[in-house]
Amino acid sequence: MLRKLTIVLVCSAAIAVLSIFIFLMVLGHQLNEWFAERNTALSDAERIPNPGEVDFEKTINDASIRSRVVIQVDREVIVKTPTLITFAIQPRGRDGSTRKLDTFVKDLAKPAVMDEDVQLLPQVRASISSADLEIKEQQTGWKMLYSDRPVIWTWSATAPTEGPKTIIFVLEQQIAINGQNMIVPAEHFPFVVQVKAEMIGKVTSIFSSFQSAILAVVSVLGALGTVSAAIWKLFHFFRPRAAVPSASIDPLEAPRTDVTRRTE
Repeated sequence: MLRKLTIVLVCSAAIAVLSIFIFLMVLGHQLNEWFAERNTALSDAERIPNPGEVDFEKTINDASIRSRVVIQVDREVIVKTPTLITFAIQPRGRDGSTRKLDTFVKDLAKPAVMDEDVQLLPQVRASISSADLEIKEQQTGWKMLYSDRPVIWTWSATAPTEGPKTIIFVLEQQIAINGQNMIVPAEHFPFVVQVKAEMIGKVTSIFSSFQSAILAVVSVLGALGTVSAAIWKLFHFFRPRAAVPSASIDPLEAPRTDVTRRTE
């Protein structure tokens, strides 16, 4: 009898332990699922845009102006000879035109490596950098955009050696938000341009100058030859002519003086 009671107690204890183990496993699984859902909810909340950031982007978009950006650079430059680099911007008018910028680009007569529209804030600054060129600033700094005229930045760049050179263009915008000035990069920038520096350009330039000088000398000599010929003709035209002796003398036309003398 005692033996049977012992067996029943042991089985009951085993069943109780097994039940507790199963309960703990189920509880742990439920806790893991709860924490996983909590972490997912926190991650989703972190991905929600900050209202301040949304207002910042909206402020920039509302203040931006559709503007035409033109960068003019010679793709081939001469070694140790300064070349002009220009960066010009003009907001488009109500009719979409940029007449003053059109005139500037046409008068400068340099190849345009960029000519496209960009949304820009009214206050902008352009800058360039290059590890291969010696750059001197001419017209730089922050400038305000006006629809009736372009704003222009210029630099003088010199290539000390031959070979390919790299120029990096940067365009920045400035806006005041909550009393603080913030600098924002413009779209499409930084913009990279490759140019080539050669010595042959200098030789060609010298040859062209020498050829022009020869043509000028030939022209002068030709003009002098024409003038000399004209003077020679005038000299012969106005020179006094010598008397031409007659081929035969008629006896009847002999001088009367001789007849008088004979009569006497």
